[in-house]
Amino acid sequence: MSSTHAFASPGQSNIYLNTVQNRVSHDGFQDYFGPIYNNQGSKKLYGLNIGGTYVSQSNVYLNLDYEWTTRGSTTQELFQWTAGIIYSLNDETSLSMGAGLRRSENKRRSSCRKDKPIEQCQYEYQTTKGTGPVIETGVIWSVANNLSFKPNYAYSRLFDKRFHTFGISGEYQLFSKLAVTIDYDHTASSNLSQNIINWGFTYYL
Repeated sequence: MSSTHAFASPGQSNIYLNTVQNRVSHDGFQDYFGPIYNNQGSKKLYGLNIGGTYVSQSNVYLNLDYEWTTRGSTTQELFQWTAGIIYSLNDETSLSMGAGLRRSENKRRSSCRKDKPIEQCQYEYQTTKGTGPVIETGVIWSVANNLSFKPNYAYSRLFDKRFHTFGISGEYQLFSKLAVTIDYDHTASSNLSQNIINWGFTYYL
């Protein structure tokens, strides 16, 4: 999931849109799909990430985040709802901490099946769905007036597995209300090694 929302400051609500490149390691999709995923190779998925954050003057934030990636026979959707607080440590550094729910919906399409050569392919779809808690924390470091970085960590539990996500995000302010962002996240669990690169834009309301 995107870490863009954590750049929000008190009173600075935002919306964001990112492109996503999602690379999953060999056997990694077993942790999302279980036995219905029989391809042992690694896979790259591509898609979009969209979300928005409301931040109050008392430093409380509420974030809604949606990510959709697909490639061939495999599609993954991730939804996340988090609420938390931002602590200002000094003029350049803030600490964010939050918790909420994460939902994963995964769809796998079977190989083409037809009884006669002239028939159209008949595909079968299998899905897995899971919802679990997520906690997140990060440090927001303003290097300059228009440049910020944020190392971050999130823990979630889905499909009876523990997922650990470590990330680094960067934001460059183009105009007073528009910034370009790039995120790199690495998620690991029992079988999974997942690398996600997001880049896009954040608009401050």
